[in-house]
Amino acid sequence: MTTPTGWVNPIGAGLKPARIDMGVDYTGTGSLYAMGSGTIQNVTNSGWPGGKFISLKLDATGQTMYYAENIIPHVSVGQKVRAGDLIGTAVGTYPFIEVGWADTTGRGNTMAAVSGQASTSGDPGAKSTAYGVSMSNLIASLGGPPGVLTPGGITGTVTSGYPQGSSYDTTGQTASTGSSLPGCVPLIWVIWYAVCEAQKFRRYVASSERRKRRRENGKRNRRRSRQAVATIARDRTRLEATTEKDSEA
Repeated sequence: MTTPTGWVNPIGAGLKPARIDMGVDYTGTGSLYAMGSGTIQNVTNSGWPGGKFISLKLDATGQTMYYAENIIPHVSVGQKVRAGDLIGTAVGTYPFIEVGWADTTGRGNTMAAVSGQASTSGDPGAKSTAYGVSMSNLIASLGGPPGVLTPGGITGTVTSGYPQGSSYDTTGQTASTGSSLPGCVPLIWVIWYAVCEAQKFRRYVASSERRKRRRENGKRNRRRSRQAVATIARDRTRLEATTEKDSEA
């Protein structure tokens, strides 16, 4: 596939490449752009983490690409876009985002899945697929960050018309640390998982602190309420006593 004139890198600044699976995963917060001119086919799909599946049917080739998972969409179904238009914003929370090739319906299926390349071991993205590598190579050719191959090689092949590179060229498809050692890939995911878990723990601690403060505030408010009731009762008793003395006098 020859890249059509005018296509641009769809990955904005701030997004970091992660694994290649059915598409290419990216972490971090940043903008996502239309790679070429086309029509928005779909925006949401509850079957995906984060509930977002933005599909763009490209005018130049008739192929459909997708931007999925934790994304704030800035487009609507049926909208026409041009290369470089803002598609959405990655919010930067786990499981982050994925960009890849969708089937022609653009409703939520990936080309990797309909071609039988998705992993059946529980995580459909456990393996690097040929369609994921195809998108990674294309993004790299447009000046964007390519993804990271998972151990075990590439599953499947792509049909005619999708970019392949030279024998699925993986030049530069390494971790953002710059290491090209395959053995570093598992460590990257361990670190990534640890960071995600640390973020969850911080949110848990913050939530626990908020609950503790609410309990303490509730106790303090109830104590003040009881004190106020007792004060009112004492004042009423004193007033009644004074009134009774005055009437006796």
